[in-house]
This record gives sequence, structure tokens and C-alpha cells, in this order.
Amino acid sequence: MVPVKDNDLNLVFGNPALLNPEMNKQLTFSGVSYFADIKYGYVAYARDIKQLGTFAAGMHYVNYGDFTETDDTGQKLGEFKAGEYSLNLSWARPLYDSSFTVGVTLKTIYSSLESYSSMGMALDLGANYYFEKSLIDISLVAKNVGRQFKYYTSGNNEPLPFEIQMGVSKKLAKAPFRFSIIMHHLENLILPIPTHYLPMKWTR
Repeated sequence: MVPVKDNDLNLVFGNPALLNPEMNKQLTFSGVSYFADIKYGYVAYARDIKQLGTFAAGMHYVNYGDFTETDDTGQKLGEFKAGEYSLNLSWARPLYDSSFTVGVTLKTIYSSLESYSSMGMALDLGANYYFEKSLIDISLVAKNVGRQFKYYTSGNNEPLPFEIQMGVSKKLAKAPFRFSIIMHHLENLILPIPTHYLPMKWTR
């Protein structure tokens, strides 16, 4: 999350409060072909509605490719796929004046790993204040506020990676540079909850 008051729709992924009217009717798409047949990407579209705010809809996806299923002796049993998807609906609106903006993203998350699947819903809650004269942005965002409601295996409830982030950026008035400071896991300072999660293990 980099606090930047700009017209780049991709910024909304880090903080929904960065969604603004300059992104009206903007469509963005990105895709990466990673190693070992892994592919991931993002597509989103924004629309500004006066009096209501700016809205955006998008989807993140990760396709892990095809896998070979074997038994304990290495005998091939078949093949399977794995992928994860997040459907995002975002809204933001300035309060009082155009300098202070609040935003929220509702995420519906789906994961499919062989015969196992999981679903959950989460919110990203954000705020951004822009000091126009000094060209400074300050952002605060709480990410993944929600829960898993369909488990990979019965009774195995896994926590979402909740995190509070804060960022400050300063743009130079006469040079194409910006300096940023981003602080992660601020919830460790105020909330007694675990923030490190072991990698998920699954077998068949």
C-alpha cells in the first residue's frame, strides 16, 4: 500500500480510499505468466456517480496450473488443478473536502485446491488525507477484516491475514520523485491477536 493521490486504478488494491473521481470509466488489466505454469492477474473497472461516490469492481486471480496426483508409491492416479480468486467491490467518497477520503472494499474469496475448496468474505477499510500544499499523503488501512465460512476440511477454521497498515508519502514539487514510508502489522501494537500463520498443509 503506497499512499498516492493519483488516477491509477491499481492503487485501490492497496487502499480503497485511493479510489477517486479521476478514475471514472477507467479499465485496468494486468497478467503475469510466472514460473511453473503459475499465472496471476487483476482486472477492474471504475465508475463515478455524483452524490454517491466512486465505485469499482474487480477480480484478482491466481492459477497454479495442472498437478499430477499420485499415491504413496508414485503411481499416477490422475491430474488436478488449483486456483484462488477474489471478487472485489469498492467504494470511496471524500468527506468535508476533497482532501480527506474514506473507502471500503468488499472481497468474496474463493480457493480451490484439488478436491478441497474454501470461501470467505473480508473488508478492507481505508482512509487517506492529502495535504495539497506540501504534496504529502497519509493513509491508514485495515485489511482482511472478515472470516472464512466454508472450510477446506470440516471444523478447520483458518483465520484471514488481518493487518493494519499506515503509509506516508511525499512528492517533490520540481522533480519526478516520491519518498514513502510504509508501516506493516500495526495491529501488533494494539490488538492481542496472532499475525503469523503457518503455510496450509493438505494431502489426499
